[in-house]
Amino acid sequence: MSVESIQILLAASSNKALKGKLLNSLNAFNFKTNKSKSAYQAEQVVFVNELLSQFKSDEPFEELTTSVNIKLIEAAKWLNSINRSVFDFLRDDNIKLKVIVTAWIDQDQFDLELPSDFLLACGQQGLPILVVTND
Repeated sequence: MSVESIQILLAASSNKALKGKLLNSLNAFNFKTNKSKSAYQAEQVVFVNELLSQFKSDEPFEELTTSVNIKLIEAAKWLNSINRSVFDFLRDDNIKLKVIVTAWIDQDQFDLELPSDFLLACGQQGLPILVVTND
């Protein structure tokens, strides 16, 4: 893996200020959250926010991978604990929901294995996954 940093989050966006609509609808106490303050600003539930430099072992990439997997399995459990109707209600209110994976890479390769539990939970909640990296 040649990832310098990675962030994985659930984002809600709308053409109007959400003012906590996502965060008030979901019990996201175990995750860092970012509240929308204006129209078009996304609200976020942050599942993963890791820097490779945080890991000081002889195998920092393996440590990073393990940390990401543990956090995504926790995110999957959380997503599974929410009734799909909550996400449908938000979508019915013209709120766009998606999981966003952002990464800063230092080479031309990006290796990321997402746990199947996380992918299944996203699919069951109707959450698309967008992956964005630097070039």
